[in-house]
Amino acid sequence: MAFFVINIDDFGYSKDTFEASVDLIEREIVSSCTVMVSMPYSKIALEYVGQSSNISYGLHLCLSDESPLSSRSEICSLTGPNGNFYKTKELWIRAFLGQVKKSELEIEISAQIEKFIRISGKIPSHIDGHGHIHRIPIVMDVLRSIMLKFGIDHIRRTQNIYISAMKCSVKTLNLVMNRMLCKGFYSTDWMFIPTSSKGEDWVEGLLSVVPIEGIVEIAIHPGFDEFWRRSEYDQIIRLASLTNPRCLVPFTFHGMRKYL
Repeated sequence: MAFFVINIDDFGYSKDTFEASVDLIEREIVSSCTVMVSMPYSKIALEYVGQSSNISYGLHLCLSDESPLSSRSEICSLTGPNGNFYKTKELWIRAFLGQVKKSELEIEISAQIEKFIRISGKIPSHIDGHGHIHRIPIVMDVLRSIMLKFGIDHIRRTQNIYISAMKCSVKTLNLVMNRMLCKGFYSTDWMFIPTSSKGEDWVEGLLSVVPIEGIVEIAIHPGFDEFWRRSEYDQIIRLASLTNPRCLVPFTFHGMRKYL
């Protein structure tokens, strides 16, 4: 039998996404959630995490696009002239060219985990990455040691379920990256990101290809104001109506696989 981890990404991003996320949590439609700790609604989201115990709560590590917790003088290799992180594509390029410093990644990643713990009173159950930046090799390397330091042993794997056409090279790269990313950590067997379906309805397509066994993570980004976020909100409710609620499990589910 297949089990589902329905994970909300971007928790704390804004008032709108916070309210949509809480609605799904309290309706017991999702089983996991990851918090962005440097966004406008982060404090409120983390306070909510501290009072909630019915699902798993992790860190949505942010190293691109948005604002850092650390000052620019501490993490110059991660931020542009405006003080914000580089865009995701730029971060990949800079990392490939050796322009990202491990010491600065350690500062920012540690700061995000420490803020999560300080406000929520909890250690993150698992870690994933905004823009999937946790797949970048230098980030993987630094993140691994920091996770071990904080006793975090669950991480998001790379995507391996697709309902739209995807280049074979992308699938192969994801498989290779997953071997490096998850080694020594617990993660799901399968992973699907609705945003990869290019805005199309994805519920029936997913159910037609989902494996009959294993643990499947579905990463959603609910909201009410933006069309794509509202679409994911509506479709995850539809998925819930078509699946057995007993198949919904947190990211810390005891049957989770440890990658060796």
